[in-house]
Amino acid sequence: NVSIATGKSFYPILLRLVNLLQKSYDNVKVNVYEIVNNFFGEMVTTAGLLVGTDIAEQLAGKELGDRLLLSSCMLRDGTQTFLDGTTVADLEKKLNVKVVIVPNSGEGLVEAILNGEKNV
Repeated sequence: NVSIATGKSFYPILLRLVNLLQKSYDNVKVNVYEIVNNFFGEMVTTAGLLVGTDIAEQLAGKELGDRLLLSSCMLRDGTQTFLDGTTVADLEKKLNVKVVIVPNSGEGLVEAILNGEKNV
């Protein structure tokens, strides 16, 4: 049981892909959440410009399962920090869930869903 957060642009595509994956694996439950970009403005719809504050605020109180999967494109290159200065550790504390950063690829995401918490 895991969750994935993404931007508005990729949300419908990701939701369809996750639904296909869940049909193939009965024991997999994935919650997919669309995050609105309040930090840069709602017209900014890509996952790569999402910030930790928006993710924390919009996922508070939601069913997140065992871990929250986020694309590596959301972090400053080579760091564990979002563009607003929030860190992965900060987000884990705010949401009380393990945050796993996954490669920005379909293969990396499927691997993280099926095989656990290998951070990139």
